[in-house]
Amino acid sequence: FPVTIFPLHTITASGGQNGTITPSGAIDVPEGSSFTLTITPDPGYTVDLLVVDSNLVSGTTTYTFNDVSSDHFIQAFFAPLYTVTVTANGGGTVSPLGSTVVVEGASSTITITPDPGFAVKTLRVDGVTTTPTTTVVFNDVDGDHTVDVVFAPQYRIVVTGGVHGTIAPSGTSTVVEGDDAL
Repeated sequence: FPVTIFPLHTITASGGQNGTITPSGAIDVPEGSSFTLTITPDPGYTVDLLVVDSNLVSGTTTYTFNDVSSDHFIQAFFAPLYTVTVTANGGGTVSPLGSTVVVEGASSTITITPDPGFAVKTLRVDGVTTTPTTTVVFNDVDGDHTVDVVFAPQYRIVVTGGVHGTIAPSGTSTVVEGDDAL
């Protein structure tokens, strides 16, 4: 009986910090075969990218070398995950609402849209009250963030003087419930 001997090639796998690649180390693989590795981030992290034979590959949780014909190297890099938590009362929509996971270094945009007859009364970003706006942007995220939006009814006040006197200020103004008209 003839015996076929397949040459072996080495796949060297390294996991880096904050996750693992399985199997890891130097693995001998018969020529012509396929070999799959599993990349598992630690809790609170995601697979950021893989370096495969000096080429960058976007983050994935598995990688397969098909039809192996040479030695290969793979290294996994992991990035922290952060949470942006957004709350709001009724009177408008906020998108996204709730908790959103954001990869370190990414951006997160929150869009605030009051319903007709409502306005943003209070906007707190990371616990600090700020000027109400319709968009909150976190660039280059490097930690958890919170956004709290309070909507309130908005009223239009029309002030006019009669024929025997004046009122100041006169004209039309818009006031959010709970605010002073002057």
